Amino acid sequence: MRYLKWLMPALISLMLISCGGGSSSSNFTGSSTTPVIFTEQLHSELPNAWVTEYNTIKTNLLSFLPLYQTFYKKIFVYAWQSDTPDPYPGVSGGSYISGGGLDEENSIRFVMEITSDEFENLHWHRYSVIVHEYFHTYQKTLNSHMNKADDHATSFKTKWLVEGAAVAVEGIYIKQNYGYDYIANDKNDVSSEVYTTPELYEDHNSSVDDRNYSSSVFLVLVLATELQILGHTEIEAFRLILRDYMAASPNKLTWKTKFHETFGMTVDDFYAKVKTTYRGSTNVNLVPTDALKLEEIFSK
Repeated sequence: MRYLKWLMPALISLMLISCGGGSSSSNFTGSSTTPVIFTEQLHSELPNAWVTEYNTIKTNLLSFLPLYQTFYKKIFVYAWQSDTPDPYPGVSGGSYISGGGLDEENSIRFVMEITSDEFENLHWHRYSVIVHEYFHTYQKTLNSHMNKADDHATSFKTKWLVEGAAVAVEGIYIKQNYGYDYIANDKNDVSSEVYTTPELYEDHNSSVDDRNYSSSVFLVLVLATELQILGHTEIEAFRLILRDYMAASPNKLTWKTKFHETFGMTVDDFYAKVKTTYRGSTNVNLVPTDALKLEEIFSK
């Protein structure tokens, strides 16, 4: 796999906390109108161009994916290059969202350790990782269950619906703003197992092959296609997946019921489509159109 140095810590962190793992207090009273507070530690050895782009991406995303203090108050951002020994005490390397740890109660960490070769080779992941992890913070403002520890009885951690959605957003953003088809070119390593046992992609702890979340986003793209077949526009289909489903507050006990209510099909029926109609398809066949814009997805 590419980028093993950052990928393995990231996967470990994601399995532990990205789908839950919040540090919210039972005394915390959320607000749907007060913006989340950012505290940023961007390492001095990061290229100035990256820091500039980070701020641009953050500003762009905040304009249509606002973050309010519904379930947490603050985001502590840590970013550095991988050839710098972990510079922030208590902050492990990788790219992930976690509970606030020692930072503060009711906060989350937004961590990005970026490999040096991504800067040297101008790889798009150096920017897409900002979008991907930011989208997880947005998911956490929509669904209280996303802020619970993964082993909590009512946390939400269905991997392909969480990670596949984040990959879809980063892919749409990169294509929309830089003209590069990130999903088709960098997220197309779809495993053959997704055609036979898609349910394996529900669990972060599964040993199933999901390199760069290519198979998770494949399932999201299939779902978007099926929703369009049912009569939804492309914008409506992605809005249902990327926002409305999470806003319905699915958790471990209810996620299949919420799936049926939101998408008008059962999980079993959806998986049956994956196993038959889409066998052998790839993300190249299913990528969103050039006309799809994130602002329009989240505009209503």
